[in-house]
Order: sequence, then C-alpha cells, then structure tokens
Amino acid sequence: MEKVKLEDVRVAKVDYKQWSPELQAEYDARVRAVEKISDALQQLDRLILSGEEPIALLAQLGASLRRLAAATACIRDAERSGQRMSLSQALQQAGVQPYFVKKSEQQLRQLGRPRASRLFGWLLKADLAMKGASSSPPRKRLVLERLIVQLSSAAKEPNPRTAAVS
Repeated sequence: MEKVKLEDVRVAKVDYKQWSPELQAEYDARVRAVEKISDALQQLDRLILSGEEPIALLAQLGASLRRLAAATACIRDAERSGQRMSLSQALQQAGVQPYFVKKSEQQLRQLGRPRASRLFGWLLKADLAMKGASSSPPRKRLVLERLIVQLSSAAKEPNPRTAAVS
C-alpha cells in the first residue's frame, strides 16, 4: 500500500457531497472515533495531573484488557478445534464477572478481532516500555497515549472498498 503524502492531499480536490454513502459513513465514523480518542486523552491528562501514576493506570487498564484478550484466545482456540463459542461463554471463561459480560461483549465487538488478538502484545510492550527505556514520567505518559490510540476504532484498518477515493 502506497503512503499518502501531504502534497497529495493538497492537490486532491474531493467534494464531500460527491462521495458514496459508504465512504461518507466511513469518514463520519473516523471523525467520531478521533473525537473519542481526544476525550480519552483528556481523561488521561486529568488523571495524571491529579497524581495518578501511569504504571498504576496501565495496571488497571491491563486487568480489563487481559480478560478481553483471553476471551479472544478462547474463541480462536474453540474455532481451531472445530467448535463454536459465544462471546458470553468466552468472557466468562476468561474470568469476566457475569455482571460485566454484556459491557465486555460490546467492548470486544468495538475492538474487532484483529485488534483484540493483538491486546496481549500491546500490553506486554507497554509494560516493558514503562519499566525499561521509557521509564521517565513523560515517556510513561506517551506509552499510555500510544495504547489508547491503538485501542481506538480510529486505528482500525481501512475498509478496502471505501479506502480509495476516486
């Protein structure tokens, strides 16, 4: 896939009103996702400014995300053995309390399988970064910001049918 350069964007003259409905919907979804990232980063800023330690925030976030990652692994393992497993079953098997199953199902659906499958790796990378080369406070914050962006729906791979603008 070829990278888009700033000059390409300046030269392109695309009228939003002439986009297909699918492309408009994709664009609108991306804008909403970026707004959610902004909200999440502002919340992170407030937490850190109030004295919360980034490593503690990662631990809290990681506890929930590891359960989602484990549920994803349960579903993948079931499929590999020719069985079907519901999200609810996988989440309960991963240790999600029954009261939180519905919310966790929504979170997993929003993440999507490709990103949910990468959660363990992202969490490990963030944990190692906070305890290693990125252990200064500003770098710890950056590690959390990067994780938030990775989790965001704005980080989804573009839909190949709507990614190209003609």
